[in-house]
Amino acid sequence: MVWPEVEEALARKAVVLVPLASIEPSGRHSVMGGEIFIAEYFADQVAARTESVRLPTLPFGYAPNFLGFPGTVSLRPETLSAVLGDVCRSFLQHGFDHILIVNNHSGNEAIVEQTARVIKCDTGVLIANVLLPPIMQAVAKDLYPDLGRVHGHGGEPGVSARLFLCPEDMRLDLATRSEPQTYHGLKVSGTTVQHGQARWTLYLDFADTNSSGGTGDATGADAERGRVIMERLVASGVEIVNSFRRVPTRALVKE
Repeated sequence: MVWPEVEEALARKAVVLVPLASIEPSGRHSVMGGEIFIAEYFADQVAARTESVRLPTLPFGYAPNFLGFPGTVSLRPETLSAVLGDVCRSFLQHGFDHILIVNNHSGNEAIVEQTARVIKCDTGVLIANVLLPPIMQAVAKDLYPDLGRVHGHGGEPGVSARLFLCPEDMRLDLATRSEPQTYHGLKVSGTTVQHGQARWTLYLDFADTNSSGGTGDATGADAERGRVIMERLVASGVEIVNSFRRVPTRALVKE
């Protein structure tokens, strides 16, 4: 867009989409930074269907627990917050007041919330955020006999989505089924420790319990299934944007 086109978008009160991702491993078979492809496709399609403005994707996120795998990039929390906050404040200064962060990496969530709350405190404007992985799981559930069995970081439904979006970058010949992870006899999943009916957190790095950088089962991933998943994800995004644009985000501005 040239800047007069952005000015036209401001006049029609367009929603601004800010895609946010991460560069980290998702198993030996999945392209590094696969979160970027999903966030970009979602933002492209939703923006086109809702006449929103879509920013370039912020590719780097908070992923220190994956630094044991070559290629991972992790920003410090204060760095990510500063960049994300400056992006949002720039558009607020131009007059846009409906900003939706499109986050495709769970590790970013706490920083996104903290940044949005500081902006609200400083400006009185509400910032919105949508975390894509839980929605993807919800819309894909009926496409699997048992999604829980194959779901994981590097498992389904994310791998099928990536096979649809960037098949030439995937190495499904290296895909395996992950084994249950343990740490000194404890059953763990990421940083969650399961002990009987209780769950607690141990701040492990992924490489402490996992040699592949991924969990779940990607051996049955399918590009056509990925197409259906992404289409459903986009449809949910359109609903979110249409709902969000009706929210009076400047209602809390103080005189």
